[in-house]
Amino acid sequence: MIIKAHSTKVIVRHENGNLLLVYNTKFNVWEFPGGTVEEGETYYQTTTRELEEETGFTIRAKYLSEIANAQYISRVGEWHQVTMYWTNRMSVGGEMTDPSRDKNIREVSWMNPEQFPTLRMHPFSQFAASLIPQAVEARNQKV
Repeated sequence: MIIKAHSTKVIVRHENGNLLLVYNTKFNVWEFPGGTVEEGETYYQTTTRELEEETGFTIRAKYLSEIANAQYISRVGEWHQVTMYWTNRMSVGGEMTDPSRDKNIREVSWMNPEQFPTLRMHPFSQFAASLIPQAVEARNQKV
């Protein structure tokens, strides 16, 4: 199996517990911000670049922890790998951007995870969201 593309997504958690989501018109789903790793980029660089491109927000984090990883066959029959990152310790800067600057993003929103069952969410984002309580608990125990 040859992986043709690597992608990253990032879970950004507001201090009130809401999570940052984007509505992707390419797939007609809500998902966590992210995108494809470009040549020469680290996963961290991709994650921060895509977050800013899709939402207008910037993050500074000492580390990003991998929360989930999946490989799948794309719509054109190529293998892709996506990695979801999370940090409970970050500073978020910038302002929410006009989503029209990214052709695939129609809306950017902070949402309460309790809303997720009512949303049409990307399956990988839905799965990763289910892991957040464990990630928060594990991180809080290390502090």
